[in-house]
Amino acid sequence: DHTHQKFIYLHKAQHPELKVCSTLHNQVNFKNPPPGVKFMNLIGISNSHCAEASGILGIHLECVYNGIDPNNFTYNDKKQDYFIFLSRIGRMKGAHEAIEAAKQAGVNLYVAGEDIFVNDPSYVLSIMNSCDGKKIKYLGNISEDKKRELLAGAKALVLPILWNEPFGIIALEALASGTPVITAPRGAMVEIVQHKKSGFFCYNVGEIKSAIGIIDNIKSEDCRKRAEDFTLKIMTERYLKLYERILVGNEW
Repeated sequence: DHTHQKFIYLHKAQHPELKVCSTLHNQVNFKNPPPGVKFMNLIGISNSHCAEASGILGIHLECVYNGIDPNNFTYNDKKQDYFIFLSRIGRMKGAHEAIEAAKQAGVNLYVAGEDIFVNDPSYVLSIMNSCDGKKIKYLGNISEDKKRELLAGAKALVLPILWNEPFGIIALEALASGTPVITAPRGAMVEIVQHKKSGFFCYNVGEIKSAIGIIDNIKSEDCRKRAEDFTLKIMTERYLKLYERILVGNEW
């Protein structure tokens, strides 16, 4: 089960013999394990995600990292003169910090991402108004092809998240493109990005500005190599091992 609602457990409570596992893809939206279900076989998408959910529910979770096919992204070690923020345009993703850091550093920044299905449209408007259309350009929603093109050409993905990100697959997509990630050491970012090798960890705008200034110290080949630690094949093999455990009665 990969849904957010987890209605599968209603069926599981009525049919205990049913073998089921469920992956959380966001923060836990319930406070207790469902009654009548001995084993949830719950899966998180990073170790930090598992720890947070386990603390709320009081049960063990297994971890399966999300994966990508690195070959779906264009590796490029010849970067163009711009940085990019690419994520949902929500406050917790930190677009405003990326913009402020780029302005202070005097660099070009593209701001792109989901801006329609958001919790706070007024925040989107404020981000749009913060972009001058010259050095800071607002793109909003872009196609998959455009995303690959921009990630491949960017000097870095600037993703100053302000919450415990359960995973953050855009970071992997940037790394697969040979593009470093400037982000905060929160949530799964500490498990994906290697500080000073495939990107930089920053706590505030000043540190982001400093990281922008030394981004050329990061080698594109190290970024690509890191992305290859999180492939679809690795993810699939991990899921299969957990499925086999459940089928032989080794549940959690």
